[in-house]
Amino acid sequence: MTEEKTRKFGKLKSFFKWSSIIIWGLILIALIYFQAPIKVIALIAIFYFANIFLKKPYLKYFWLTVLATVIVLVAWVFLPEDNQGWKPFTFDDEIQAINNKYAVPDNQNAALLYTEIFANLSREYFDPNIIDEVDFFATGNAWTADQYPELAQWLNEKQPLINKMQQAAQLEKCFYKIKDNS
Repeated sequence: MTEEKTRKFGKLKSFFKWSSIIIWGLILIALIYFQAPIKVIALIAIFYFANIFLKKPYLKYFWLTVLATVIVLVAWVFLPEDNQGWKPFTFDDEIQAINNKYAVPDNQNAALLYTEIFANLSREYFDPNIIDEVDFFATGNAWTADQYPELAQWLNEKQPLINKMQQAAQLEKCFYKIKDNS
């Protein structure tokens, strides 16, 4: 930059600095005139005089201190005053409203049957452990009990479970109540 541009930039910077000082000074005078709370006047006065009298390196530390103070005060405001009986916010009323809105009578609710079906079952219960030709079953080819007697016997053992699942599938409505996690 040329010397002239540097001078113009310095004048512009000085103009904005003094303009802001004058504007904030007028705001401070207006606060005093309209009898604003003393805390507000003191806070504005601290910022106003810090910007006038503190040199640039010290001003940076002033604003960092202000930021740290604000963060600590905000955290302090949101902390509970006592820990006795304190618990985090829960959506008990909202959960109850949803449960009431979508509730299904027990005799029409497939969720109760599914819960009963899967309550005591494990993955091993469903594993026949007798299928050697996985590709044959994966492609959906038909087979007979004579071809795979062990699989037919396994399916016959599971018939009560299959019947119960068919009964649940025939019900039109399925609603699991939302439970509160607190």
